Amino acid sequence: MQDEASILARFDAWLAQAQDATRDEAFTSGDRAIAIGFILRQAREVDAGITASELAEMLVIAAESIRHGLALDDGKTQRLFGLDSGSTLDALREVPITQWPLAPVERVIVLMESVTLAATLLSDVERACAWFRKPNSASLTAGRSALALMLEEQDGVRKVRDYLRSEVWG
Repeated sequence: MQDEASILARFDAWLAQAQDATRDEAFTSGDRAIAIGFILRQAREVDAGITASELAEMLVIAAESIRHGLALDDGKTQRLFGLDSGSTLDALREVPITQWPLAPVERVIVLMESVTLAATLLSDVERACAWFRKPNSASLTAGRSALALMLEEQDGVRKVRDYLRSEVWG
């Protein structure tokens, strides 16, 4: 198991080579230390004292909030967050973030951004969550809901986030 200092050192070394790397590039590197290091470094820039265990707790709380807002049952929660069958968000609390599978970390981060973007567009978090659940006419969803797209397609979470980015930022 890697400790916090070694994760940040590995991330910093990668960042020195990658220069101006994005969060998506950190996650697509496939290296858990780089992906978690990216998120931990960003969190520390906001709050200099944050630890990896506090980051993990914040991610679980965010995931639970998204689960509640989107009214997900256990099966949909597992699929949406990339959890193994039978795994739960609460189970992640028992595991150091350095041992989390990469998919849940990435998906929580991308979903947090997506909900924020949708809330920006619709001026309200509740309306944003309702948008995710309702079928819509966006070419991306082809009459399905954004939630259905995210659950049915491997990269659906990113597709919805990218769509919302384009709607907010043009």
